Amino acid sequence: METQPKLVNWGLATMFLIGPLLSWFLGRIYGMIVSSGFAAAYVTIISFLVFFVIGIYIVVKGFKESKKI
Repeated sequence: METQPKLVNWGLATMFLIGPLLSWFLGRIYGMIVSSGFAAAYVTIISFLVFFVIGIYIVVKGFKESKKI
């Protein structure tokens, strides 16, 4: 059984590249809208955790699916 490297790579990219950047942008935008730094930090942390869990799911899916030749 071989892994699917595309899914593993996308999962890792989601966890370590896309997630932090997108959550930071979302937190900054929300913080500017409501004028609260605490709200911005909360949105950043929650959205980062959501993206991290999504990335873990994609990596696990890549390891469980077999590569179709």
